[in-house]
Amino acid sequence: KSIEIQAGYFNFENYNKKTFNEKFTNTFGFPDVVDLKPEKLWNSNLCNVILAFQRAIEQCVLELLDSILQKNEFVNENIQIACGGGVFHNSVLVGKLIKKYGVDIFVPPCPGDLGSSIGAVNFGLLSQGKEPLFEMSPFLGPVADDLESFQNLFECISLGEVTSTSTIMELLERDETIAIYSGRLEIGPRALGARSLICNGDSKSAVEALNEKRKKREPFRPVAPISNKDYLAEIIGPNMKLSPIFSWMGAVIGVADPEGIGNPSCLHH
Repeated sequence: KSIEIQAGYFNFENYNKKTFNEKFTNTFGFPDVVDLKPEKLWNSNLCNVILAFQRAIEQCVLELLDSILQKNEFVNENIQIACGGGVFHNSVLVGKLIKKYGVDIFVPPCPGDLGSSIGAVNFGLLSQGKEPLFEMSPFLGPVADDLESFQNLFECISLGEVTSTSTIMELLERDETIAIYSGRLEIGPRALGARSLICNGDSKSAVEALNEKRKKREPFRPVAPISNKDYLAEIIGPNMKLSPIFSWMGAVIGVADPEGIGNPSCLHH
């Protein structure tokens, strides 16, 4: 089954322009809101167009997977599904795949072109009977032994492990933003604690400072919470299976009790 994209509505070839062009806006309308706060987005044309495209993508992928499974007479309880390609950066889509099929859905930390190049190297090595070059981990980037080369950006203060933890806690309680530089750099689009900015997610002012002032993100975007995996089963919805891809934010997942979440800044509206 093939899907055709009418490229005339987009500017795929020119990265210096918006991804959509005049033909697109003449067909679907112009963005009718500038303030991207959730309460402003509801029932806007901008929100409706984005949602329509999201639903179309989800429908196409689900139909394609259904046809593959039916053609090969797979039984849901005995299969695993591996997905690759840039479309699977869409973590909302991946979360719905997990919920629909109730089986192990695997999406690598970087399913786009970067991940494909790593996969091509490993495939070539495995084809020659050699060990793969990379383990299945999002932490494959370079690592610096120290921060001396970054002294022009900030002052380095050496603290012991206990002192560091207490200092970080004090800074978070004051709604400061903490930059983490630890180990190898993450590959893929997500900050996973190796090169990350963290703040007190329970503080509205701290989240706004991180999201809108420092990172310049749209205000409707949630922040990513960090949870001990031993407690994750208590948080996610009953139809969601624990998956390794949650470790690299590969899927948006449901929660068992949205009203009971003490940190609403991590919830999608």
